[in-house]
Amino acid sequence: QNFLIDFEGLIDDENLMHPVLSIRLVGKPVLIPGKVKNALELRGRGQYADLGQRGGECFSNLAVCTHGITIAAWMRFHRFENNMVFLSTGENSILMMYKDGYIQVSADGRGVITTPRFESG
Repeated sequence: QNFLIDFEGLIDDENLMHPVLSIRLVGKPVLIPGKVKNALELRGRGQYADLGQRGGECFSNLAVCTHGITIAAWMRFHRFENNMVFLSTGENSILMMYKDGYIQVSADGRGVITTPRFESG
């Protein structure tokens, strides 16, 4: 199963249009012109897009990913805050966050991949 979230439009202030997924927007993020089509602008604490409970699917349970998983996105950051989570697919799944000057990625709660140090500005 695959999903493309292209940020084509909003249903209202709290829901993103998508043919299959129910995507709830929290904290009133807005759509802006993006690298490809539109982008979701998150400007402060507590803003995020919630794809809901998907426990039996690969997206939130890596144990059922028999063919692997690919997540691709364009991201532009104006600044980083320590312990800022910018991608999470659920408990014991994929987590990307900024911590102590580094972007860290973990999968299924095991190990952490760390990128080169970023300056918080």
